[in-house]
Amino acid sequence: MNILLTNDDGITAPGIWAAARTLAAFGQVTVVAPAGNYSGYGAALPPNRSISFFNYHRAVEHPANVTAFGLSGTPAGCVQVGLSGVFD
Repeated sequence: MNILLTNDDGITAPGIWAAARTLAAFGQVTVVAPAGNYSGYGAALPPNRSISFFNYHRAVEHPANVTAFGLSGTPAGCVQVGLSGVFD
């Protein structure tokens, strides 16, 4: 099973990594989360501009079966990019 995980607190937030560890038991997890904190902007669509991304590896306890990317966009933008298949 492929699982897409995002949040509005950013790629480094502890909560997304707790969720990723739990979900990794059920399949391959792809984390696509904002590079920074976007609390309160969960449904906001990104403006018409280029969106950049970077591979992210949690230095402490990076879960197996988890691939992660930080994105210069909102949480809704992260979902759009994640569902587009660009990280497959």
